[in-house]
Amino acid sequence: SEIMVLCLVLNEDKNVNNRFIVDIDSEVWKKKKISHLQRLIKKEKENAFDKFDASDLELWKVSIRTNEVNGEFDEKLKILMNKPHMNINIKEELDATGQKRYADSEPVDTEPKRRKDTPTLESLIVDLGDKIPLDKPPVLYPISNIAGRFHKRNIPISGKNYVDMRLDDVDTTDTGRELIDKLKNETRACYLLYAVSGAGKTRTIFDMSMNENGIYVVYVECRPSSDISNREYEPTMDRNFAQLVATIESAFGPYNDSINNSARAVAKRLIILEYTARILYLILLKKKFPDITPRDYLLSQLNGGQECIAIIKGSLMPIEYTFNELEVIISSALRYLKDELPGQKSLIFAIDESNVASNKLFSGYFRNINQKPRGLLTPMIEILRLFEISTVIAGTAFTLKQGSDVQSDIGKGNEANYIINFNTIDSKEVETYIMRYLDLSDCELGKIEDSKYLVGRPRLMARLVMEIINAEGVPRENKQIVLEYAVNKTVQSIKNDMIRHLEVIVNEAYEKEDLGNVELRKILMTLFINCWFFDGYVSKGEIDDNSAKLVDCGIASLKSDEDKKFWQVKEPLAIEVVKIVLFSRYNKPTEPTIEKLIHELRRSVYCNDSSDTSKGIIWQYLVIGRLIDFKSKTVYEFVSEIYGDQTHLPDWTKEAIINIESYGNNQMFSRLDAELKDDVDVIENLLNYSRFSKYLLVPEHLTRPDGIYIGKLDVSTIWTLLLSTKMLTENLSGEDFNADKRSTDWNLLYYKKNGKEIIRNCEGLRQKLDKVRNNFTCKGSLRIHFILPGVAKNRTSTLSRGGCHTENNDVIMYIDKNLLECYFSEYASSLRKILVEYN
Repeated sequence: SEIMVLCLVLNEDKNVNNRFIVDIDSEVWKKKKISHLQRLIKKEKENAFDKFDASDLELWKVSIRTNEVNGEFDEKLKILMNKPHMNINIKEELDATGQKRYADSEPVDTEPKRRKDTPTLESLIVDLGDKIPLDKPPVLYPISNIAGRFHKRNIPISGKNYVDMRLDDVDTTDTGRELIDKLKNETRACYLLYAVSGAGKTRTIFDMSMNENGIYVVYVECRPSSDISNREYEPTMDRNFAQLVATIESAFGPYNDSINNSARAVAKRLIILEYTARILYLILLKKKFPDITPRDYLLSQLNGGQECIAIIKGSLMPIEYTFNELEVIISSALRYLKDELPGQKSLIFAIDESNVASNKLFSGYFRNINQKPRGLLTPMIEILRLFEISTVIAGTAFTLKQGSDVQSDIGKGNEANYIINFNTIDSKEVETYIMRYLDLSDCELGKIEDSKYLVGRPRLMARLVMEIINAEGVPRENKQIVLEYAVNKTVQSIKNDMIRHLEVIVNEAYEKEDLGNVELRKILMTLFINCWFFDGYVSKGEIDDNSAKLVDCGIASLKSDEDKKFWQVKEPLAIEVVKIVLFSRYNKPTEPTIEKLIHELRRSVYCNDSSDTSKGIIWQYLVIGRLIDFKSKTVYEFVSEIYGDQTHLPDWTKEAIINIESYGNNQMFSRLDAELKDDVDVIENLLNYSRFSKYLLVPEHLTRPDGIYIGKLDVSTIWTLLLSTKMLTENLSGEDFNADKRSTDWNLLYYKKNGKEIIRNCEGLRQKLDKVRNNFTCKGSLRIHFILPGVAKNRTSTLSRGGCHTENNDVIMYIDKNLLECYFSEYASSLRKILVEYN
């Protein structure tokens, strides 16, 4: 191991005029030779001391006690911590003494004088056993009928009557079982549980011990005392870790400083002392209660054991063990436990909420093995890897960068394995989960509007169980009222948390100008589009350091496929939160959609690749996106806005209202109903169910139109809106014009371009369509042809084939480059510039 030495370079007046850090091998340090130190410093700073021989370097010794005495630090340490080093007179203020060249001398002592010997593990256990008030492991189910009328089976309790569904000892999660199987045979393994908050990371850790074939786990939750969010619902606050953070803060003082090596040394000693106390607590429990199981040990840590661990630390603190002495004690304790922990090769340390320790606690104050600035998590891992201990590190913020940081902190030869694919709860499993624990007789969960938001991460279900039990404690008329109250409170509470966390990310992205935030804004814009118009469909992408912020703030979940990690937003509640938070960033929901599509169209046109067919697709979606802005207008009003007052339009156009809010293909619709297999299935739902009435279908190319919307005039009377979109290099003419016109004929779906024959292999779909439409009468269609640059004039007439006219009660209208302002309004000028380049 190495010791970091802070070197202060003096001028002739013994004032500091430079400083640097030298890492010195602990074995060299123990040799007590000034000559060794001179050579090492000379080698480290060869350029600075190239005119001097190592023996010419004059060294001064400063003895500083780094631990607190009666709550106070050494005065000399305070000077180093609080005063700029350049202003320090080392001789007068730090009482430095010169060291003779080549003389044997005591090294700089960073620890107070201590005992000549270190007590044996046996004597230490005997001494602590007389001081620690060990109680029997707590009972998991102390209250038999906590759920009142909902009682079905016992509910796990943590702390003072807190319902804690993470302590379920009946069902083990897949990830918990996976870790048990792997870690039973490992001695130095490391697993990173990377997932959104509430996905089940802590439950996985607890499962390792709660399972009947479980393993012993030392549980550390990295939350400072100031972090009290959701404490009522996650009552396992690690008070000892919070105290550790507070003590380290005292060591760094009010002027926290990344070069404060003395404070770093104090912090590392406090961390290893924390680990020592937790391991000794397990030994003390095993000695007093030889039959305790991994489950008993976990429950003891959460209920009562924290006080015992604090007493152990309090007993060890006055003895002032050095870091090395504590290292020896832990090594002895682990050797002892090998015989006491049947079925596992090493003790397991689980570090939960590690993202807090990595990013929020003392960020940049520590160094990893490559001397890169890190947070508190780094020394925590660094110390654990000194021993034969396996670790499970759980967090929400292992981005690509941070994940590699953790990997480098673990050290060479110890690969960290990610576990990402945590199970989620679908709509069919929501009620099944609740009924596993509670009696839902006389209840109908499906009738509660907010129950649709319960799909997704397990925390929603666990929280609901707790809310039902709490609500049952207040007299209410019937169980349905209790259930509805609990569902609404669960959804609203978690929704508020998600909104608060996403707002932090959004405010940073939109209010600070840098390259990272520009990229993050693009991700947020795409996410908003997908959530607003497609209910989150295709809201996913390969994880990077920007998109990983969506995971850390609780919006996106994670999945992995082979070596790739993907983020996705598909939970109904997360989608709703995205809509709420990002809606305020745009004048209207279509704005980001159109801006994004115009940007993509510009890029596609400028590439000038004749084989690239994306331009037509982008134009299609651009047209549809803008169509949404005409929501609530009648067909008559819409046509008149484009072409002026049209007196010749059929009567039905004054009743027919355009009510499009979103659009998508049959894959998107299948998310609304998994039974939808093709376009005809979607059309059937558009005809029959009001929940589909706001959607426009983007059909497959064999169906022929580029968009189909169906409006209702009454129960059995409909009107249709059919689109054709084309982006060409020259005007549409000849038979192509006629074929395009037929593509929007409601009666010619699945017909060939000539309008005479059904497309081969589509006969079955056409028959199915005729059957679906049989019970409805179509009053007419609004058939819109968006043709760029336009349509050619008729050879036998000076009139354009375009324009707007009525044919068999259908309204057929053409929108070309001359009508861009009428349709696209403020976006028209951008489109014109693109078209100039295209043509």
